[in-house]
Amino acid sequence: MDDHQTANARYLHDADGAVLMAEKTFTSDALSSMLDKMLSGAISLAGMSVKARAVAKLGAAEKLADEILDTIGSTT
Repeated sequence: MDDHQTANARYLHDADGAVLMAEKTFTSDALSSMLDKMLSGAISLAGMSVKARAVAKLGAAEKLADEILDTIGSTT
């Protein structure tokens, strides 16, 4: 809806850790073409994996949960 995930995906894309395809250009043909490139090796999935891992925010969900619990605890 309103292409709101593009900003989220751009973070990994800018680090060469993902392929970015905007909603307005996302079609079955575009997806098929991208998958063909990935499966043929024209796009290095292993390379993207390494780059995505390098910018990953490990433990982010746990940190967010801790912050929420700390905030809730401080207001009760």
